[in-house]
Amino acid sequence: MSTLTLPAGALTPACDTSPPAVLYGTRNTSYRWEVFTHNPATGLDMLAGVLDGVEIGSLSWSYYTAVKGSGRLTVLDLDEAAPGMMRVADINLITSRLRPVLMIDGLPDIPLGMYIITAAPTAWTATGRTYSLELHDKCSVLEQDAITSTWSAVEGTPILALVVQLLAAAGEHIDVDASVTTGLAGPRSWRPGDDDSSNLLAIVNDLLDTLGYTSLRVTGAGLFDTSSNIPPARRPIIYDALPGITRELIDGEAAIYSPNWSRDIDSYKIPNRIVAVASADGDEPPQVVTVTNENPDSPYSYQARGRWVTETVTGVDVPEGTIAEQAAALEAKARQVLLAASAPQAMLEVTHLPLPLSVGDVVRFRSIPAGIDARHVVTGIDLECTPTGLMRTKLQEVIDL
Repeated sequence: MSTLTLPAGALTPACDTSPPAVLYGTRNTSYRWEVFTHNPATGLDMLAGVLDGVEIGSLSWSYYTAVKGSGRLTVLDLDEAAPGMMRVADINLITSRLRPVLMIDGLPDIPLGMYIITAAPTAWTATGRTYSLELHDKCSVLEQDAITSTWSAVEGTPILALVVQLLAAAGEHIDVDASVTTGLAGPRSWRPGDDDSSNLLAIVNDLLDTLGYTSLRVTGAGLFDTSSNIPPARRPIIYDALPGITRELIDGEAAIYSPNWSRDIDSYKIPNRIVAVASADGDEPPQVVTVTNENPDSPYSYQARGRWVTETVTGVDVPEGTIAEQAAALEAKARQVLLAASAPQAMLEVTHLPLPLSVGDVVRFRSIPAGIDARHVVTGIDLECTPTGLMRTKLQEVIDL
């Protein structure tokens, strides 16, 4: 049973088995490690069984890295697995994939992504052999692959179709919205050996950024996914798997976070004006847009500071369209940069009972003694995958302009 030292009066009576009571009260927690095989012809992962012998595991996610998920897993090499389960020695550590599942009694199962095994050192003790598995989410498949010759796309080519093509080249599959047919505003090409920009993941994310989409990620279910990049202030704050329940970490009777938490503010370099310059197209001068923070309630706005702090972003790629449509796309990207640059207004690190959270989710955090009650975006998660393990979450206060 997960335990945590909480403020007085924080426990909910165990007789209430509704999802909110389970989330914010006592609960029984366990983990299941599912084994998948991969078919590179279809790009699909297929469930093969459940791994036995797991001693301890941990997972981490970072919002700002290309491969967002990683982890470690210690597994005993059993002589015989429990009925319906698999020994670690009987799976192909090169091609198999693992999907951890968080199980909280009273809630739906919470899958935590799909991982390839990037290392599997072993050690021998008096009790036998132990495997120490290193894991990275399957975006690493694309990061480890790269183009071997110049890869080009002509003007007008649908951007999402190019993303599908690149994933298929790596033996992977992604479902995209077929109704989104926005194409490239001009020809594009990538050359092998261009620093880190020639791996397939970098190219995919470059294309998605042109479209105004989020970078490629792996969902809890283990599927590749991307979507239109919604500013954090406008993202939903309801749990995806628990309709109607607000994502929140609040003090008082519903507190599940430790009273020991930290907050940091770094405001010196936060801009209140972004000048975005589009990529040049032939001899025509590039489009330029300026986005400003003039919100009187923001501590970094022009009104609050009495001066401009300007950041210039050049070479911004925009999708095809009319001049007005491209200007709108450029402005949206400039606003996205300004919002991201303003996010470090407040950075929190909180330890709490595990919740069905992902990086990029928006959470309400409240501490009455600290005078904080605001939306925050999840930028990092560390999770100890044991029955009593806790989740350490990094949060950035959401800024709206």
